[in-house]
Amino acid sequence: VGVNIGANKDAEDRTADYVAGLDLFYDVATYFTVNISSPNTPGLRDLQAPAALDELLSRIMAAREKHVAAGAPRRPIVVKIAPDIAE
Repeated sequence: VGVNIGANKDAEDRTADYVAGLDLFYDVATYFTVNISSPNTPGLRDLQAPAALDELLSRIMAAREKHVAAGAPRRPIVVKIAPDIAE
């Protein structure tokens, strides 16, 4: 079961929304998709900028490691970027 995690459009800390989604669904997911490409969420694609993406993935990986340290299996994490992103 794959779980697509994202941020609410009005979130003050969008990265916290991703971490909350990972934490909430960790026990039922077999993998997670970090969706930073939705054109329907204003400003979401800003998370594709290198510094923002680094922070997001660092916090996601730290959250995953918290679950692994507690005995859960390490779930794969996939990042969904915009198909039209510039190199």
